[in-house]
Amino acid sequence: SRLERQESDYLYELDWLDFLRQREMPVSYPIPRADGGFLGHIAAPEGVRHYALFSLALGKPLNLNDEEELFIMGREMARLHLASNDYEPPHARQQLDLDFLVDRPVARMQKFWDADEARSEKLEILLISAEEAKDEILTLLQNDEYTPDGWGPIGGDFHKASVFFDQNNDPTFFNFDWCGYGWRAYDIAVFLFNTNLIHEGSADRSEAFFA
Repeated sequence: SRLERQESDYLYELDWLDFLRQREMPVSYPIPRADGGFLGHIAAPEGVRHYALFSLALGKPLNLNDEEELFIMGREMARLHLASNDYEPPHARQQLDLDFLVDRPVARMQKFWDADEARSEKLEILLISAEEAKDEILTLLQNDEYTPDGWGPIGGDFHKASVFFDQNNDPTFFNFDWCGYGWRAYDIAVFLFNTNLIHEGSADRSEAFFA
């Protein structure tokens, strides 16, 4: 798969979520097995499959028209990032760096588009755009790309259906398949993109999220 997961990737995710649970962060956390570990294995026809049991996330998905929930979403994402600055992972995890976010996706597309003459012009635009995007990102980052607050463990895929709010308006985050070391700005950008809060007419709701 495009995620190319190894066992250490799953162990990182489970250990990080348990770390966040210990710091009372609002996440769905792994439930220990009888042997004390979090990760189980199943011998499936296609090979070994991994599984884990998580605590229940109560409530309903984030309401994008509720400015209070958007404010809480932004605040708790920030708290999660700050708490994770102290996390020291015992397991390796694929990083969400420019190789993962730009180079490898472009290479996959180039592999299939190279032989398609009808897409040759689009492929050229894609390659130029990818290089320009990398140059702009690196220019913005300069020497600050790996500061504790700017780079560290991130969720990777925050959206309205990856957090539930209960009757007290308390959130619980779940679905951390894309987590790993990355830029905190990426978490924010992905959330804004997934929820369409980057488009015209969403200024008030976006402001609530950033407040």
